[in-house]
Amino acid sequence: MKRLKKNLNNIMWLCKPYWKYDRAYFILYILTSFVFFPFGDIIYIYLPERVVDLLMQGKSLSYMVIFVSIACCVSFLTHMFPSFFYPSFQKKQARINQLVNKEIYEKGLATDYKFIDNPEYYNKFSWAINEYSNQVNSAREFISRFCQYFFSISVLLTIIATIGPWILLIECVQLILQAFFNSYSQKLSISQKNEMLPIDRKMRYLHRVFYLKQYAADLKTTSLSTKLFHEYAQNGKAKVDVTYKYAKKILYIGLIREAVLAITEFVIIIYLVSSIINGRIPEIGLYITMILAFYRLDSKLSEFITLLSNAQGLSLNAEKIKEFFEMQSEIESADEDKTIHPADGPFSVSIKNLDFSYENSNFRLSKVNLDIRAGEKIAIVGANGVGKTTLVKLLLRLYDVNNGDILYNGISIKKYDPVELRRKIGVAFQDTNVYALSFIDNLTLYDEYSREQINEIVKKMELNSILEKGNGTIDVEMTREFNEKGVMVSGGEAQKIALSRVISGEFGLLVLDEPSSALDPITEYNIMKLIMSAANLTTTIIVAHRLSTVRDADRIVVIDDGGVVESGSHDALMSMKGKYFEMFTKQAENYVK
Repeated sequence: MKRLKKNLNNIMWLCKPYWKYDRAYFILYILTSFVFFPFGDIIYIYLPERVVDLLMQGKSLSYMVIFVSIACCVSFLTHMFPSFFYPSFQKKQARINQLVNKEIYEKGLATDYKFIDNPEYYNKFSWAINEYSNQVNSAREFISRFCQYFFSISVLLTIIATIGPWILLIECVQLILQAFFNSYSQKLSISQKNEMLPIDRKMRYLHRVFYLKQYAADLKTTSLSTKLFHEYAQNGKAKVDVTYKYAKKILYIGLIREAVLAITEFVIIIYLVSSIINGRIPEIGLYITMILAFYRLDSKLSEFITLLSNAQGLSLNAEKIKEFFEMQSEIESADEDKTIHPADGPFSVSIKNLDFSYENSNFRLSKVNLDIRAGEKIAIVGANGVGKTTLVKLLLRLYDVNNGDILYNGISIKKYDPVELRRKIGVAFQDTNVYALSFIDNLTLYDEYSREQINEIVKKMELNSILEKGNGTIDVEMTREFNEKGVMVSGGEAQKIALSRVISGEFGLLVLDEPSSALDPITEYNIMKLIMSAANLTTTIIVAHRLSTVRDADRIVVIDDGGVVESGSHDALMSMKGKYFEMFTKQAENYVK
């Protein structure tokens, strides 16, 4: 009983979207699916008996035609009545499916960034994306069919109980055995899915590498394809092994199930034959009714058992989906009533005794202290892997510090609403994403601009070369994901788009992580001049490897060995002849040579 109650609770949880978005549709769907359903069973069982009785009474052919026509029309109407609602139901169902999928995306957005480092999170996310909408539909269908079979079986049991009560006992035994077999089959199915999930994830990754453009050059010029085919073969073998393992178990269960059905059918037919011989079933019409009722009941019980076994599968799927939705986020789930929104204008930034490390990693930022005045433009430099990009993620509160604090305008970062705070921080990462949207949509990810303002940005950021690839208008579609005439951009053009998104916005802080690494020297010079100019009053943090691009920053901060080791203007750091001097000199030698 506990398992049944748990299964039903999980199924009702899956039905919540219907109750939330369109409960009238849900109720009407259930009612129309079962109210007329038992009438079909009654006509199916009693019509042959009544026809035989009328023939025995000597009724004319015309009378029989009229009688059968009326019975068939009633049967037809009872079956077709729900179909009249089909177009409306399909429309409503499509809308609910969209809203259900949107719930997954919203939950993903509301999940802490730290989970992205965890493969288990992606397994749960992948399961939810692939299964949630389907399982919600299956739960609705389960409720509908449960009501259908419950009413139908109740009618059939009533009929059989009045004629051959022993058949009920035989069917109950079969019902218990079939329920056991189906429950076990469902467990096998879920276990197989669990074993297949990591294998399928890797196969999908290999699939992406083989067809995405970004990997094409490596595939053609290196031995990458050989390594990938090796991985493909290994994962393919693992998939075949898992499939075969479970196929054997399913075969054995299927054989036993069919044997039980055959034995049940044999026993019931012998019982009916015995009843006729002994005179307990005196009329041929009654015998026909009994036979039809038995086969109808057997069919309904078999379908009902399968349905109940699906309840176990639905329940297990629901639990896995619930695991995704019940993931607790400390950052993104901040209580809006207990947080504040950041003020307008440039931020002052204070990093106080910051300690941070990733789980299962030797990397660490330790005792980082840094004060940035409102409107100041600083550069953060250092070797690869010292924590520059990690510091950027901490400033965005994608992660929380282990110890210490980050303060904006003298207030702890934890007191701000994280979503509102990030809207006040313009970010341009080195690896820029250009989306399958229009050019104007790609530029307005932070703020909406008028067409006149967009044209000004195009001119200021030298984006005309991108528009010239399309139809010359800002409405041109980017990428060729959905449109073969979409505009494709180079790495440098993508970076210009990323900078254009933030350069004209009203932010409290600009964070530019390697913003010009793919730009040509002249474009880079013009854009860095624009960023460093007095016209840009926003507090700006630039992460850079190419030190010549940030020599005009108000201050340059050098990070090494997990902390700040030097800080000052370009000239001051050069005169110190420390870490910055060493890096700048080595880079300059490459240009001199």
